[in-house]
Amino acid sequence: MGKVSPFDLILVGKVIRPHGTGGFVRVASYAGSEASFIEADSVLLKKPCGEICRFKVLEAKRHKSMVLMRLEGINSIPSAETIRGADIFVETKNLSRDDDEVFWFELIGVMVYLDTGEEIGRVAKIIPTPAHDIYVVRKGSREFLIPAVHEVVEKIDIQAGRIVVKPPEGLFEINEI
Repeated sequence: MGKVSPFDLILVGKVIRPHGTGGFVRVASYAGSEASFIEADSVLLKKPCGEICRFKVLEAKRHKSMVLMRLEGINSIPSAETIRGADIFVETKNLSRDDDEVFWFELIGVMVYLDTGEEIGRVAKIIPTPAHDIYVVRKGSREFLIPAVHEVVEKIDIQAGRIVVKPPEGLFEINEI
């Protein structure tokens, strides 16, 4: 396996346990959909012992709140047990995205400004909700919850490290703690 920089990887899930007798594993997915695993073609697994192995993804399908995944070379319960608890990474170059799409990890630490130019803080974390994501923006002891919707987020420029928002009236007064 060629050298891969940790900066070129994104954590997309964790192997929970074997599923059935055919080598499938249950995966807690952090990806938007199971298609991300198929699209990546191969994944890097970091086992709890620290060993890193590359596997070709043969199949990935949604099952309740999990993803069932079948990997090349994992074809039985005992072989699936060898990867229990492994973190699943994909190379970012193997993931496609729309022109206006960004990965969460790219947003953490980005400075957020009002459309008037006023600096309001940096993205500290992102909270997923069924309707849309929420950006948690902090500056000192102040914290704001900003809905990640087109009506509020006017521009995201990862290269410049800048997000411009136009919050609805009263949003910051309601959010302020």
